[in-house]
Amino acid sequence: MNTQLELEKAWAKARSFPGELSLHEPSSLEPELSASIIINLLKATYINHAISRDPVGVAHDIRSGHVLPWIITRDHRPVACAALIQQPDGSQELGRAVSIENGSGAGKIAMLSAANVCHTNLVAEVRLAGEFEGVPSGLATQSICHGVLGLVPHAVFAPFKHGNPERHELFAFSSADSQLPPNGRFTAQATHTFSPRQSTRRETSRRF
Repeated sequence: MNTQLELEKAWAKARSFPGELSLHEPSSLEPELSASIIINLLKATYINHAISRDPVGVAHDIRSGHVLPWIITRDHRPVACAALIQQPDGSQELGRAVSIENGSGAGKIAMLSAANVCHTNLVAEVRLAGEFEGVPSGLATQSICHGVLGLVPHAVFAPFKHGNPERHELFAFSSADSQLPPNGRFTAQATHTFSPRQSTRRETSRRF
């Protein structure tokens, strides 16, 4: 699929919503400010996201170039973000993706802007779960990663359990490389699928 065309369509959709939209690329904001914005956006959807406990570490990763963030603001208010995260095997993970706007396309802009500058194997942990008991659907992320970016799912795992009744939430380890390398990061991480973590996701709908 033509990602540039999809990005242009996302911009057109996002600009149809009230307010001035701006994209802040890596290095355009101070690392501490970028870290604070990313953490606050993630906490707006996840009550206690894992990285929220270490803002200094997040800022350090941004300053060192280990994490490259793209941040979307509307009328100077942060509304979405995504990042490329350098992995030990040389690949880059598309992550830290969140939008607090409902269906505006802002989250899609952040994700595609990040993915467009990836010059190595792009990987992602793609949420597959459908909406259930107020827990939001992962359809938007799945559509972007698998449909637009063409990432190939290699393994499915369930790192979160939550809801009432309780359920496990599925993610797919996905990669632009259609061949799963032996003993690769997907294989190693898949060993944790039988020890689900308790999720603290806010039960509000979030669609990019």
